[in-house]
Amino acid sequence: MRIDLLQLSVLLATTLPALAGCQSRKPQMSNGHGPAQYVCDGQKVQVTATAISPELLYICDDNTHKITWQFDASVQGVSIEFKPDYPFNGPPKTIVSKPGDDHVDSPPIPKKSQLMLYKYFITITSTSGQTTVDPHVLSGGSY
Repeated sequence: MRIDLLQLSVLLATTLPALAGCQSRKPQMSNGHGPAQYVCDGQKVQVTATAISPELLYICDDNTHKITWQFDASVQGVSIEFKPDYPFNGPPKTIVSKPGDDHVDSPPIPKKSQLMLYKYFITITSTSGQTTVDPHVLSGGSY
């Protein structure tokens, strides 16, 4: 199929705004940080016995926003380890929930001069055993 320049322009003009609208923006005023005036908030990750959602998230790097891992009723605890790079201030440490907790929070992410992708491992202990997942956090590139 052959597409001329005009058709390509129309396709891009209609598709790109639709794709941009698919991000997790909230209907509130932007603080002017991030790509396309992305609304900076803390991020929540839902944790079940066998998975997490989302597996990739963006968090603004302004030293105030955190990640909260929220557990469902089957999760007894989690252990979260960032490798090889640690996105938070201070020496690298494993984030571990306490017995009876229904969530655990990260420290805030400090400003970075460039966009960074951080890999982490989350070990989920549940009523059905242990599962390890290896998601990612995208941060940095402050405006």
